[in-house]
Amino acid sequence: MLFSVGLMPRADILLEMLIKQLTSLRGTDSGVLRFLTVALCDATSMQRQKSFSESGLKQHYSVFGYEPDGLKGAILKNVDINRHPALTSAEVTKIGEHILKIRDFLEEKKKKYNFGIAELVVGNCAKIISLQPSKAAELLGGYFSRPDDFIGYLYGCRLLIECLEVAVTSRREEFLQHVMSVDREAVRVVAREVGA
Repeated sequence: MLFSVGLMPRADILLEMLIKQLTSLRGTDSGVLRFLTVALCDATSMQRQKSFSESGLKQHYSVFGYEPDGLKGAILKNVDINRHPALTSAEVTKIGEHILKIRDFLEEKKKKYNFGIAELVVGNCAKIISLQPSKAAELLGGYFSRPDDFIGYLYGCRLLIECLEVAVTSRREEFLQHVMSVDREAVRVVAREVGA
């Protein structure tokens, strides 16, 4: 894949296919969607605080129409109430390794590219995994959780990043914003599940 992308005069078609595959790998596993949505809520709250400290003006930030702190609270409350089986510490460790590698890459390249909110989401995922591994295990767990699919998704995110390093494309920043992200529909699924 990396070789093909590097040789193409315009790699957008292959990159679009990779994005679709990533979305498919992320799937509709509620644990993965909960985890990424909590990280997105944290990232959105951080953006709001940063904006307020820089401008002194309160601006409205939402997660696809949901108030970030309220959505995150509903997710955490739902996880506590339902007590789905958590992932094992080995699974969380493996997931954490991938997230930390993605975070390190984004940190290294942030002066070169605009990652949008992806950098904050990945940073918050890394923070949850590192500082609250039991909470990450609960968020990612569930009766139908598939940690191997999420690990595959993380491998795919890393491959996308590597491909974008060698690809000829005018949409690099647009593609980079798909790294560990959730879309409007995924957030709606989570919000419906937790009653937000």
